[in-house]
Amino acid sequence: LAPAGLTFAELREVGWLPAAKVYRRHEEAGFATPSGKVELSSGRLSEWGFDGLPACREPARAAAGEPVEAAADEEFPLLLTSWKPQEYYHSSGRHIPLLRAAHPRPLAVLHPDTAAAAGIGEGDPIVIATRHGQMTQTATLSGAVDPRVVIAEPGWWFPEQGPERLYGWLEANLNVLTGSERPYCREMGATTLRGIGCRVVRADG
Repeated sequence: LAPAGLTFAELREVGWLPAAKVYRRHEEAGFATPSGKVELSSGRLSEWGFDGLPACREPARAAAGEPVEAAADEEFPLLLTSWKPQEYYHSSGRHIPLLRAAHPRPLAVLHPDTAAAAGIGEGDPIVIATRHGQMTQTATLSGAVDPRVVIAEPGWWFPEQGPERLYGWLEANLNVLTGSERPYCREMGATTLRGIGCRVVRADG
């Protein structure tokens, strides 16, 4: 802390040390790209054999040129993706009373027609299943969602259930629905986390 001119006691008193704000840094050093310029297409990715621009790809189980539905099938007719509620940062914060009061349980968003076909209503507990496992979340309905899609929340665990039950993470955590098998993301080597075939039923149905 000496270069900052603070002792530890002084830092505890102020709580944080603001950094100097520097604007228009690119005018002196350029941008943090190989060319030093704004690169709308990544030359480095192109050198490595990847697309220089981001592109939309069909879900992993759909072959090239097939429609999105090809990632689903008769057993798992819907496509699963995810959304993050604004109250939490990834899996953190479920133990904070103020945040849990604002967002007490994991919500899965379905189109009203999709829900009606499965006998699901607003606020019903539902089981979401894939080839890898199943979990339970609470249904919420929205006409803004494609009828072929289910949008579930990731990162859930329940601190109130305690360590004996592993904080209930297997009950509603999106990780139980995903696998680690190929195909992987070409650029990052990540597994398929979205566009996964799934089905939904009422948890008490």
